[in-house]
Amino acid sequence: MHLMSTDSVTEIFSLDHRRLDAILADAKRGLAAGDIAQASERFSEFRSGLERHIAVEEEVLFPAFEALAGAAAARPTEVMRREHVELRRLMAEVSDQLERGGEPGHATPFAALTALVYAHNGKEERILYPATDAAAQRADALEALVERVRAF
Repeated sequence: MHLMSTDSVTEIFSLDHRRLDAILADAKRGLAAGDIAQASERFSEFRSGLERHIAVEEEVLFPAFEALAGAAAARPTEVMRREHVELRRLMAEVSDQLERGGEPGHATPFAALTALVYAHNGKEERILYPATDAAAQRADALEALVERVRAF
């Protein structure tokens, strides 16, 4: 079995996406089974992990990409930041519903969050992360960027 190294932005963040996806899936399974306590616990873990992931992107990765690629290439990070706002809104909505005991309709914000997470992750993994890796590589700055991401 080939183990992924974590010597690129794409690898580090993609691995974290997979970890977070698994936690979110556990929360959804708990909710579907009617185990609100388990769903709440796993969702809280997911939310905390995604908040940290977003913080690393917004505080380290996006500024690095913008500096390396130039202002004209900042469009992808603008889109990602707007989606982060929506992700946070949906996470708060899911958390509120779980705190109230998973009232009827709880699946709707969960489904919307899941759909946005997958679409958002796909854009990052196909576009932003590889572009960041390539720009950092060209500037001989990839190793330093990876270290800053790991140290966050």
